[in-house]
Amino acid sequence: MSGTAETAIQTFVPKAAEIAREAGARLREYFIAGVETEYKGDVDLVTVADRTVEKLIRGRLGEIFPEHGIYGEEGTRERMDSEYRWYVDPLDGTTNFAHGFPQFCVSMGLEHRPKGTQPDEDGTLVAGVIYDPMRDELFTAERGRGTQVNGKPARVSRVAELAEALLATGFPSRKRHASPNIHFYNEFTLRSHGVRRAGSAALDLAYVACGRLEAFWEFNLNPWDTAAGILLVEEAGGRVTDFAGAHYRLASEEILASNGLIHEELVGFFSDMFAGRNLSPIPTAEEFAKNRERGNKGARKPRLSALGSGTAGLRSMSHFTRWLALPSVPAANGRLPSLPCSPVPLLPVFLLLSASRSSVQHLKIRLPEIPGESRNGIRHCRTLYRHQGHRLRGRLSRRLHPPQER
Repeated sequence: MSGTAETAIQTFVPKAAEIAREAGARLREYFIAGVETEYKGDVDLVTVADRTVEKLIRGRLGEIFPEHGIYGEEGTRERMDSEYRWYVDPLDGTTNFAHGFPQFCVSMGLEHRPKGTQPDEDGTLVAGVIYDPMRDELFTAERGRGTQVNGKPARVSRVAELAEALLATGFPSRKRHASPNIHFYNEFTLRSHGVRRAGSAALDLAYVACGRLEAFWEFNLNPWDTAAGILLVEEAGGRVTDFAGAHYRLASEEILASNGLIHEELVGFFSDMFAGRNLSPIPTAEEFAKNRERGNKGARKPRLSALGSGTAGLRSMSHFTRWLALPSVPAANGRLPSLPCSPVPLLPVFLLLSASRSSVQHLKIRLPEIPGESRNGIRHCRTLYRHQGHRLRGRLSRRLHPPQER
């Protein structure tokens, strides 16, 4: 890219940010006042806000960048043979917006398409702006100049294991039965700290870029959904590909964005999923109902606040121990020590490991290689240690070793 082009790009983001803020303010007004919705398909919602705000953005871009093309969600197709093309989603998260759920944004991504770029070829994403009007958060990125949130530098997270990652995804509003994503949602939920489904792909990508999420995946998105967010993630140090780890194209039917550190683990997981390997079985609703009828519901998970004083506290701890009682797990390549015969009460193991902070590292095993029930138990132990720490250890110690009366 020439020096002149780079200089020009540096002016694109500030001006686009002004447009995004103006569009976001208009969305906020509509959100507070409430708008009527209509359908542009069987289930795809559209509101007067979508169309009005896209018209506003189209007009402002035309005034400031008259030579630029515009590709908008609500039908705008202008100057598509231009060297620069804006991908515009005036309201990403329309369903949220229509239901009064405050998770939506304005998304604007700029692609540089030098002379000679074929219609089916991607250019280079050079600028991205995502504005969340309900939180007044402006996410911006310029090619080669990093990502910022409200003017401050942003970077992806440093979490290096899927088991400790917070992920996000989305589901289509149309052709839902044709999407396999519910199966991926299930597996990722079992293998990570959690999966969020907030309803705005652009904001999910922005959150990966600033370290609030470790990864995002989804099927069948459009260029206006992803153009800005892709650049945000890449400029913040992350990685964006398809599910096989190949280069992501704007016309791709699948997107996988991550902090880069867990990307290969995610790609391997997608490979296993598509091949039907290493899946985690869970009971069907019918099986659960049958178990419930037989009275095999299991012990209720106690709240930590239940570890009170006196007999009630001891009774709660007994329930707590039974809750953590899990089947014995064989050693896997030395990653997990051999445990006593089944059932194994993990509470003593937890107390032993919590003797020193460094010993928690022993719990950092390859969770996907362990059966689901045991994996969840180990994760609970680790979470309890990290978030309750000395307070929980002290409470349990006092229960096991009450002070002697003088």
